[in-house]
Amino acid sequence: MDTKSETLCKTKKTALINVRVFDGQVIREPSTVVIDGELIGTDSEGAQVIDGNGGILLPGLIDAHIHLENEDTLRQMSKFGITTGLDMATWPPSKLNNLRNRVGMTDIRSPGVPATSPGSLHSCILPFPADELVANPDDAKSYIAKRIAEGVDYIKVVCDVPGPDQATLNVLVNEAHKHKKLVIAHASASVPFAMAQDAGADVITHAPCDRALDHEAASRMVAEKRIAVPTLAMMEAVTKPPSWSAVLGLLFRPTVLFAIIRARRQNPQYQNNKYENARDSVTAMYHAGVPILAGTDAHSPADSPFKVGNL
Repeated sequence: MDTKSETLCKTKKTALINVRVFDGQVIREPSTVVIDGELIGTDSEGAQVIDGNGGILLPGLIDAHIHLENEDTLRQMSKFGITTGLDMATWPPSKLNNLRNRVGMTDIRSPGVPATSPGSLHSCILPFPADELVANPDDAKSYIAKRIAEGVDYIKVVCDVPGPDQATLNVLVNEAHKHKKLVIAHASASVPFAMAQDAGADVITHAPCDRALDHEAASRMVAEKRIAVPTLAMMEAVTKPPSWSAVLGLLFRPTVLFAIIRARRQNPQYQNNKYENARDSVTAMYHAGVPILAGTDAHSPADSPFKVGNL
């Protein structure tokens, strides 16, 4: 989009008449909402008028767990009313920066490269730069320093077995907090979920599939002001048997296949993975009063490895 078009988008005044505003609690009676550049008000003088015909006007939606692929990702989110997306893994910084601040498209927040260790399942699945893997507490300090220098919005750590040990996770979270950055922890099984809580992560994304959270774990989330992004649709998908096409695809990626097999052998609880455990974990957190955010964990590529196995 050229500079002239961007200026018009920012300065155009539009009056949406006969719309019922949903304020997050109730749907209000039909009214007029005026969008004047970056301001929202009621003065419709000189505005282009659009009749909402009694339709419901929603605030911009937030998807609290996405994975950026390219500009098409932004277009898809914008199409469905998502005005802010919390990305969970994008690098290099040049790619991420190129997808930020696109006029008329979804606004992005991102941690850049997530933190995981050599030999972890994610280090095998994703094309992680070798020098970004976090093997010990010393690596954790340098990792956080790099992310801060890149200007990331928050830090993401991958809690898993095999993965960063508790001491390394503790340093990752502590160093992030020193720089006033929130920490989002990936945890899709009960042991990693407990490790994320012990480390002091601010947000935990996914929900345990091997065993439902008990009242104590859910209450701890509340007591320590922790937020959940359970991505239940993804949890349901990964607990189903993979399709034959997915299995065949893994045969052409032996490193990933062996990593999944190794992770299953090292974690017998993965054999008990059921969607109902994730669902019941969310129920326990809801009744305990944990703030729960909606995140899709959506992936654009049809052959995304995150749609296969237990990640």
